[in-house]
Amino acid sequence: MKKDLFKQLDLNLLRIFLVLSQELNLRKTAERLNVTQPAISRSLQKLRDQFNDELFVKSQQGVMPTAKAEQLALSLPPIMELLADTINYHNGFDPKELSGTITIAMNPILATVISKRLFKRLHAQAPDLTLQFEIWRLDTPERIINGDIHCGLNYQPIDLSSKELIDTFIGRDAFTIYCSHTHPYQGDSISIQDAIKYPIATLVSQAWNRRITLTEQLLDQLGLDANIVLRNEQPKAIIDTIQDTNILFPSSSFLKITEADKVRALELDLNQLPIQAKPDISMIYHYRNRANPMMLWLIEEISQEFTLLSKSS
Repeated sequence: MKKDLFKQLDLNLLRIFLVLSQELNLRKTAERLNVTQPAISRSLQKLRDQFNDELFVKSQQGVMPTAKAEQLALSLPPIMELLADTINYHNGFDPKELSGTITIAMNPILATVISKRLFKRLHAQAPDLTLQFEIWRLDTPERIINGDIHCGLNYQPIDLSSKELIDTFIGRDAFTIYCSHTHPYQGDSISIQDAIKYPIATLVSQAWNRRITLTEQLLDQLGLDANIVLRNEQPKAIIDTIQDTNILFPSSSFLKITEADKVRALELDLNQLPIQAKPDISMIYHYRNRANPMMLWLIEEISQEFTLLSKSS
């Protein structure tokens, strides 16, 4: 009879294996798991004995996986997630029982308009849960894959090279033009042709539109030029800057909710603009969490919050 290796396996070793397969460095693995490097070395030796394979061999930067380790690193995550879900939610899912930390990465605009609302909504249902909000960065998709970030919120289009990530529609936004309350343009709505007569501020995002902002993309599609005088990564910083100027700031319609006391919102004729001017908002998460009750709860609650935002704006 074939030896039953699973009966002898310490499941904690699998967790160490997965972190090591992501970090490929014993020191970084120890820091991430809050243990000593010798403890990681001892665990690695146990794993080698268990699987009868070196699993990781030394490299200049740390370690590199063997063929067996690469195969395990691909097959184990969904199995471990399923096991965790089975244990954590075997009596049914109740957000009040959640603890630990959930990390959500967001586009800067979305972080500005929805962080406070999301905290109130989620905290009311899961008071023992720590919510950590981060700005969406270049490495966010990779960190969602390795489990450091649970999910991300961003505008389409999003460059996702990995098929491990699921892209779920979560809401829709629209363009609004913002200006100072004393701006010389006094109408309640404005055409693109009138808007580009004034200097323009645009939002740049490290991992979304760093090369060319969405405003500039749209103007280019329409064959129009504008005087871009300010680019900034922080929407609130742009709002603060334009309050006593004649600069216009095309941005999210959601900012009307949070910044109405500082600036005036001008409606924009969206019929003039291509479909990209009405960007979809997506929630990005790993496929291993597609049936995770906690992730399904997050999707539902975040979607409802965006629905309320759309009605308010």
